[in-house]
Amino acid sequence: MPETPAETSTAVAACDLCGARDQRIKYPSRLRGDVGADNFRITDNAYGVTGQIVTCARCGLIYASPRPSGARIEGFYATVQDPEYCQEVAGRSVSCQRIVRRLEEHLGAPGRLLDIGASTGILLRIARDRGWTVAGVEPSAWAVAHAARADDLTILQGGFPHPQLAGRVYDAVTMVDVIEHLDSPRRALEAAHELLAPGGLLCLVTPDVGSAVARLLGRRWWHYRVAHLFYFNHTTLWRLLQETGFEIVVRRRYGWTFSVEYLATRIGVAPVRALLRGLRATGLGRRLLGYPIRVNFGDSFELYARRS
Repeated sequence: MPETPAETSTAVAACDLCGARDQRIKYPSRLRGDVGADNFRITDNAYGVTGQIVTCARCGLIYASPRPSGARIEGFYATVQDPEYCQEVAGRSVSCQRIVRRLEEHLGAPGRLLDIGASTGILLRIARDRGWTVAGVEPSAWAVAHAARADDLTILQGGFPHPQLAGRVYDAVTMVDVIEHLDSPRRALEAAHELLAPGGLLCLVTPDVGSAVARLLGRRWWHYRVAHLFYFNHTTLWRLLQETGFEIVVRRRYGWTFSVEYLATRIGVAPVRALLRGLRATGLGRRLLGYPIRVNFGDSFELYARRS
């Protein structure tokens, strides 16, 4: 059952990077009515609709304040169902294949991999098929069940850190578009550090609030969403990784591969919806809508960092 922002939020939230509570309002809240699990779908496209976004006056980290507690966040994700996500498996697989290949380049060979925020297990399936020993953790019960049914993957259901991971060791940990969703990115990175073998590799993907596109679009930037609680730039992300025991070895800009139809539905205006209906009615139109396009606006980090 949906809950109101007041019921799910803490008071003025401390900065997860430096601990300060001295903050400046960057964007006031645009929430209207209740917040529910649908706001936490991966395919949610209510861009610019967020709670209050602030900037830490001490270190410059941008984050939601107030924000839901960790337990509330995990509760929302536990009930999320997102069938639309499964419609883009082909394109999402291309992006995941690139990550797995890059991990192999740096580590020398497949090893033991943990995917945090594994969703329906696309990255895990690809890694397993390339010879990795894989494990994953994902809060959505729907996604975990889908991974088991579709790809025979066993993913731990719940938040991260997960108690069943205690004592395990991995050669690689992946966190693709995850830390911006968590109530404490610092705690998650510290836990990932503990799970990595000496010299192990972390792959981290997260939006770059300091990118040219983010600055140009302002609040209309597609990464300003209810589910995103933290927004990192070069300075704040580098500092957090250093303080949690990581040394960056490769820096890239992350690109996605999506179908024409998926990208068009992100726009959501009436003329585009009408055009989509027309294209879906013909064979040629459906083929056009299924055409894959790689998108890279330079507004997301793709980092590989070793446990130092």
